[in-house]
Amino acid sequence: MFLASACVQDELGFTEAQRRVLQAMLVAGKTDGALSATMSEEERQQFLAKRRATTEMLAGLFSPPRSDRLCEIIAQVYGPGSYLGQFERERVMAYFDLSRAQMEEVEKLLHELTEALADRGNGASGNEDDYADRFQEETDRFGTRLRAIFTPAQLEKLSVLEGKPVDVVRIREDVERYNAERDGSP
Repeated sequence: MFLASACVQDELGFTEAQRRVLQAMLVAGKTDGALSATMSEEERQQFLAKRRATTEMLAGLFSPPRSDRLCEIIAQVYGPGSYLGQFERERVMAYFDLSRAQMEEVEKLLHELTEALADRGNGASGNEDDYADRFQEETDRFGTRLRAIFTPAQLEKLSVLEGKPVDVVRIREDVERYNAERDGSP
C-alpha cells in the first residue's frame, strides 16, 4: 500500500497528525479482514460501517492536489502502463497527439504487457516477490519501448503526467516492508 510509505507521505505533505490518522487506518485495515459470506448480517453491517468510516477519513486527507500527486507517484512506481490503460483510446490520442500508427503501437505494447504479466503470473512459483520482480521488469521494459515510440513533445507530456520525480526504490521498499508486516512474514 503506497500510503504506508514514509516517502509517499512526505511527498503528499502529510502533517504528523494526519500521519497518525493514516497509521491508525492502516492498522485497522490489517485487523478488519475482508467481507465474508460466513458473516452474520450484523457482522456484515459492522464491517461495512467501519469501511465507510475509513473511506470518509481518507477522503478528508486528500485534497485534489494530493490526489493528483498520488496518481503521479503511482505512475512513476508502476510505469506508463498504469495510466495509459485507464484512458480511452481517443483521449490518449488527443492528449499525446498520437498518430493512428503510434496508437496502434501503444495498444500492441499494452497487449504484450498484459500477456507477459498473465503468462508470468500463471507460470510463477507462487512467490509474490518473484512476481513483483517480474512485474517490475515487464513494466520497465514497457516504459522503455513506449518512450521509443513517442516524439520529444509527446515525451514532455508524459513527464508532466509523472510529475516531480520521487524515490521509487524507497517507495517499493516501504511497500514491501508494509506488506510483509501485514502478512506476518519475517
